[in-house]
Amino acid sequence: MIRTALDQCTDSKLYVAMNLSFVCSLRMGEILGLTWNNVHISDEDIADDNAYVFIDKELARASKRAIEMLGQKDVYHIFTPLFPNTSTRVILKKPKTDSSIRKVWLPKTLAYILREKAGLPRVVFHSLRHSSTTYKLKLNHGDLKATQGDTGHAEIDMITSVYAHILDEDRKINAQKFESAFYANPNLRAVRPPEEPKEPAPATLDLEALVEQLRQSPELANTLAALLSAAQGGR
Repeated sequence: MIRTALDQCTDSKLYVAMNLSFVCSLRMGEILGLTWNNVHISDEDIADDNAYVFIDKELARASKRAIEMLGQKDVYHIFTPLFPNTSTRVILKKPKTDSSIRKVWLPKTLAYILREKAGLPRVVFHSLRHSSTTYKLKLNHGDLKATQGDTGHAEIDMITSVYAHILDEDRKINAQKFESAFYANPNLRAVRPPEEPKEPAPATLDLEALVEQLRQSPELANTLAALLSAAQGGR
């Protein structure tokens, strides 16, 4: 269903945002607050499977009182309102919890998608985040720790009752699995682990070719006869 939605999406900005939400498990505010200095998609990063985005801020709407309570250190920018008498402001701020500050690795295809010259619009698609969590749990066979690291949930109870430290390498594998399963294969049911390389078949002796070669080369025939004679004499 999500693949169909992406195929049918004609708005390039929305297309970028939908991919970010689904692949990276990002909240809407995290996508809207993403800045290019936190997007690492150089040729070298992509070649090394090390393309990633770093989430350390989010866009939100807050009341003037809430902004005062947050303080200057947690509010990076207050945007000028479109209408002068509004009681709220759109702000760029630090995420609510430390666990929301995180690095999320990107599949190659998404890294190339992010090279479009497009901004990130204000859209409602929170269900993509839930779909992302479910999809990753299917891909990684229930690796709850790696999944929680991407979603940025402060409480593990949002996914499971057990919490543990998340290894960055496991989350890199998530991005690689997305590349091979979602972007590269149109039929997810046909995804299979790569086959082990087969051992080469043993070489067979072509007697006719050998006889012909010996017939055309008397020197080779004499050498072979001498070797056989020496081998029999040594037994």
